[in-house]
Amino acid sequence: MHPEDGPVVVGVDGTAAALHAVRTAAGEAAARGAELRVVHAFAWSPHDAERPYQQLRDEAAALLDRAVATAVRLAPRTPVRGVLVDGAPARVLVQHSRSAGLVVVGDDLEAPSSPVPLDSVLLQVVARSWRPVLVARAGGAPGGPVVAGVDASPAAAEVARHAAACAARASVPLRVLHVTRAGAEPAALAAELTAALDDAAKDHTPEVITGEPGAELVRAAAGASRLVIGARGTASRLFGPVAQHVVRHAPGPVVVVHGHTP
Repeated sequence: MHPEDGPVVVGVDGTAAALHAVRTAAGEAAARGAELRVVHAFAWSPHDAERPYQQLRDEAAALLDRAVATAVRLAPRTPVRGVLVDGAPARVLVQHSRSAGLVVVGDDLEAPSSPVPLDSVLLQVVARSWRPVLVARAGGAPGGPVVAGVDASPAAAEVARHAAACAARASVPLRVLHVTRAGAEPAALAAELTAALDDAAKDHTPEVITGEPGAELVRAAAGASRLVIGARGTASRLFGPVAQHVVRHAPGPVVVVHGHTP
């Protein structure tokens, strides 16, 4: 079985962002013909001692049941399973990502001008997931192309493959884009990228533009139904600076693909 044939996993916590993630995940699972796994991580601490443990856990179970009911209503032919797990949300979702085809998370980030919260579940899961992570975010251009942001690294082919599959499922165009800061000859770079992508983006010659990669990819995301990028440009970092910028600022859905097992 190909890794992306696994279930779609979505994390829920009762917020509006998580509910949007459930809606997105239900559509993804239905399009893939995959199981949808709705996961809620229940974390109890001594600070909650004034309320009984069982009462809090029952509330968590009710929250999960509502999320599962929403998913079933939106995707009635899709197998949906609710999972209540004790543990920290990011750790629980990363564990579930091992067997997932896709992980979907809600946008828990504040305004782009705010400091990045160190405890952001979104950023932790995007950085550590074993499988592609879809940041469910309203905006972008529904019905627009899927944009694959690629470079000449070994991970680029996996990014292009994932983007091509997304575009095929949604019956929308695929746009393969590379942003170079300066100095490179576009035609030569396009040829190098074509060789690196192999057959992952067959019939789609990479488009090469000059600019600051993060800013240009964010701009491209505004006209896309989805932007697909790699997690990092070098193997020494779990989550590269361009990916961080894009996830923080993109106006629409973003998929972050790990080209190899973290």
